[in-house]
Amino acid sequence: MPVYQYTARDDEGQLISDKLAFRDEIALRHHLRKNNLFVLEVAERRQNRMQISRKVRLGDLVIMTRQLRTMIQAGMPLVSGLEALSEQSTNPRLSEVLNEVTHAVSAGRSLASAMGDYPAVFPELLVTLVQSGEISGRLPEALQEASRQLELQLEVRQKLITALMYPSVTLIATAGTLTAMMLWIVPVFAGIYKDLNAKLPAPTQMRVDLSDILVHQSWIVILILIAFGIALQRYNKTPEGRYRLDGIKLKVPLFGAIFRKSAAASVTGSLAGLLESGVPLIQAMQACSRVCGNAVMAQAVRTAAENVETGRRLSDEL
Repeated sequence: MPVYQYTARDDEGQLISDKLAFRDEIALRHHLRKNNLFVLEVAERRQNRMQISRKVRLGDLVIMTRQLRTMIQAGMPLVSGLEALSEQSTNPRLSEVLNEVTHAVSAGRSLASAMGDYPAVFPELLVTLVQSGEISGRLPEALQEASRQLELQLEVRQKLITALMYPSVTLIATAGTLTAMMLWIVPVFAGIYKDLNAKLPAPTQMRVDLSDILVHQSWIVILILIAFGIALQRYNKTPEGRYRLDGIKLKVPLFGAIFRKSAAASVTGSLAGLLESGVPLIQAMQACSRVCGNAVMAQAVRTAAENVETGRRLSDEL
């Protein structure tokens, strides 16, 4: 949604200058006239595309939830707190979204509902906790729990990266060594075998043939790898593809156990935080299924939630 900078005068002739996010300039002018403002000038604020495309990191959300909680606890109105966060945020994307959330809340919508319009920015866990806080009248406590849960997710993600670092480096080094052997060492021996007219065993001949392809037709191999990578990426974007690939991740030797523990940590940590904030068990499980980061684990949690709803025990389902 574009952001417009406008200048107008109110009923008393006072000059007002502000920025608002609206679907188009006509709608903005109509909105200002309804609020008894005489429009002098409207100009769309051109944003840097590279900046707007930046993702909002978990660390940015942790800081945002902490600061918003502090402002509300200090007695600052919610809209004023959101406006301050929008102006102070160092992330352009988060600043833009907070500005739009501020106007939605000013128009009478709940904070959770306004945040729910931006699922790519605000995780469902955060939206659910905010909704729980608004219903119970304990928004500061809900924001505190949200910041704790987001920190937990960030910690789990960092530990996952650390745990994957060593095996990943080992695999890359192994692949690099094998590639170097196939490109430079095997061709030397292949030439010797050819001069001797020696008949090679099938496994050795396969290596020689593969080396010959890599040396003389490497562009074909590169094209195949690129095509395979693009196809895999597109397949992963489909529900069925995501489910199957996530299932493979959980079964990969060494890596599978790490992925499984990471997803389990996200589910149990998020579930504990949601329950502590007063979110009903079934709703909490459904929210957890969308933040665990693995489609297979998410389906397992959803199935468990359905069975718990029919009267079965959570421990049995897990």
